Amino acid sequence: LPVATGMLHFLGPVCGLGTGSVLPEHRGLGIQRALLTERIRIGFGRGASRYFAFTENPASARNLEQLGFRKVYDQVSWVRAPTYTAGSAATAEER
Repeated sequence: LPVATGMLHFLGPVCGLGTGSVLPEHRGLGIQRALLTERIRIGFGRGASRYFAFTENPASARNLEQLGFRKVYDQVSWVRAPTYTAGSAATAEER
């Protein structure tokens, strides 16, 4: 059975490395790094020359840095709670 996943998004010569995960009981064995390496190899084989990834996970960030990636910015996520109450008609702005 699979113990890890990872996606490779092709955007012309640029590829996004996304949705990487390893089951907890299989972490620390180099599986994520192997999947990252394989996805990069596949991308190069299809003509990709640049790669990007997003993560908030320190272990994933370390794996990316060890493969030559560098952090370019910190992402801040924003959310706004709805201001309408249940049963009332919400405006498009409030949705």
